[in-house]
Amino acid sequence: MKPIVFIPTIVISCCLCTVIGYKLGSQSKEADKSQSSIVDDSKNATTPPSQAPNNQGQPQTPQQSISPDDLAKAKNVPAKLENPQGDFTLVAVVEGAEANQKLSQSLKVVGAQRQRLTQLSKQYEQTPADSAQQKELLAGQINQIRKTLETNLRFMSQNFAYSLSYNYVLVPHLATMMRVRQGEDGKAQADVAYEFKDAATYESCQKLREQYLKLKQEKLKQEQATNGNTEASESPASPTITPSPEMVELKEKLMKDFNCDPDQNYQVHFKKTAIYARPAR
Repeated sequence: MKPIVFIPTIVISCCLCTVIGYKLGSQSKEADKSQSSIVDDSKNATTPPSQAPNNQGQPQTPQQSISPDDLAKAKNVPAKLENPQGDFTLVAVVEGAEANQKLSQSLKVVGAQRQRLTQLSKQYEQTPADSAQQKELLAGQINQIRKTLETNLRFMSQNFAYSLSYNYVLVPHLATMMRVRQGEDGKAQADVAYEFKDAATYESCQKLREQYLKLKQEKLKQEQATNGNTEASESPASPTITPSPEMVELKEKLMKDFNCDPDQNYQVHFKKTAIYARPAR
């Protein structure tokens, strides 16, 4: 299983090139049960700047009143994911399209806030001491983001067992693949292409599409070199190339098994995902 560092689109709306498992990152604190959703903004803060939230607790969710083995049996998912660098243990199962959409959005917001906090902290450190007004402005921005991030990490801890001291892998078990097309009115429309009923099927589709896109990119580079054009295209789906026999075979298999044209755009809506964790190193 090949993890991808979050923070992607998971709806979860994501292009089908996203693989089955990906690192979510790491984040948490004691759960704030009054919070019902992630926070994008907060009030201005006036206290001095400080470090990023130090949420180092063990991930906790209501599901952890039972053991990972019992949770795995109840939800019909594996209790562990084997990995050469250390196994991942099941900490939560997120069920329902709405809950998974909230997970996706939460991770995107938290990731953006952590990145912004790092940027502002670096900018603050590099600002000359005699630029008091600029440093004060940066201090306010840093604390505003820090406080919001702390609130969001409490929400993430309560709902998704998300802790700064752990790394995570998220595995989809139920998902709907939607083909995105342009309707007659010029607006984007999405039609159901395939229903994934288990993690293995989802992973198989992803791997086949990854293989196809890799071969297509290699074929594009070959034809560009032959034609004297060395500029790589930003979108491997846009140029017209002569597909290789292996590409044709992979495309036919994807169409037959998953109703998936690898040259088209898709969204994947997750309905059931399992979250696994291991201590960060």
